[in-house]
Amino acid sequence: MTKETNPDLLTVENVLNKFTDKYCYLVDVLGNNGDELIKIGTRRALEKAGLKVSYSYDDADVIVFRGGAYINDLYPQAVTKVADILSKMPKCPVIIFPQSYIFFNGDITQLFSDRTKATYLFARERRSLKILSELAFPPSVKLGIDHDTALCLKDDPLVHSLQQKSTDGHILIVEREDVEGTSGFVHKPFPVPFVKKLFPADFRMNVKRAIRKSRWVKNTKTDYAKTALEEVRNRWSDIDGLPVISADISDQGTATFEEFCSLIANAAVVVTNRLHVGILSAMLGKRTLLREGSYHKISGVYEYSLASMPHVELIK
Repeated sequence: MTKETNPDLLTVENVLNKFTDKYCYLVDVLGNNGDELIKIGTRRALEKAGLKVSYSYDDADVIVFRGGAYINDLYPQAVTKVADILSKMPKCPVIIFPQSYIFFNGDITQLFSDRTKATYLFARERRSLKILSELAFPPSVKLGIDHDTALCLKDDPLVHSLQQKSTDGHILIVEREDVEGTSGFVHKPFPVPFVKKLFPADFRMNVKRAIRKSRWVKNTKTDYAKTALEEVRNRWSDIDGLPVISADISDQGTATFEEFCSLIANAAVVVTNRLHVGILSAMLGKRTLLREGSYHKISGVYEYSLASMPHVELIK
C-alpha cells in the first residue's frame, strides 16, 4: 500500500502497525460478492500487521470496519449499523478501511462527534478524500488514503489459484442492478410473503439464482450489453465467436462467490460498472473495460489504483 504525496496523510499499514498483537473487533456491513474480496483482503492485512480478531466487543482494543462504499447516503441502514456499533464502544479506537464517499443530504461527522479516541478514516480515491477533507470532523478523526483492500490479494494464493485455472472462454458483461446502477433497473424482493415462511433461505436463494441464470443470454439484448459488445468487437477481433455472458454476478442472488470468481477467471474480456468485478479481472490480467457507475467511485479507484495497468481502461 502506498502513501499519498501529502506526508500528513496516513496509510492503512502504518495505522495497523500501531495495534500489532492487539485484538480488533472486525465489523462487516452489507455484502455482495465484491465485498467478499474486500473481506478476504481485510483479513490478510490484519494478519500481516499481527492483529488478532475478537468476536466480542469486550475483548477488543480497536474497532475495524471493512472497506467498501456503504458509509454514504445510498445506504442509510448501513450508516445506522455503523452508528450503533460506535455507540456501543465509545472509548475504543476506530479504523475504517478505504471507502468511497458521496453525500447528497448531509455528512457523517455526527457519527464521531462524541468520540475522544482516535478514529482513522480512509478514502480509496482522491475525490472521496476531498469530500472528507471539507467536512468539520472533531480533532480525534484522522484522514488517510489507500488502495481498495481487495488489491491486497494481488499476490495472494486465491488469485494465483484462479490464474492457474484461467481460460479465455467467454466475453463477460456485468452491469450493476441495484441502487448504484445507471439503468434504473433494481431487483425486487419476491412479492409473496408466505414464501419466506414455507421455504428456508438457502432454498430460496438457489431458486433465485437458477431463475436469473436462465436470463443470462436474454440480458445480452439490453442497451448496456449491446454497447459493451460493440466496444469489445471494435477493439479485438480475436474474440469473435466467443459466447457472451451478461449478468450482475456481484449480486449474491445471481451468483455464488465461487461462480463470481470462476466467471471472471474464464473470461477473455470483461466489461463492467461493478468495481470489484473490474478489480479481480485486473488482478488476473484480463482485458478489462471499466464504465462509470452512478458517481465517482469507479473512475476514482481507476485513477488512483488501476490506471498504470495496460490491460485496464476506463471507457465512457
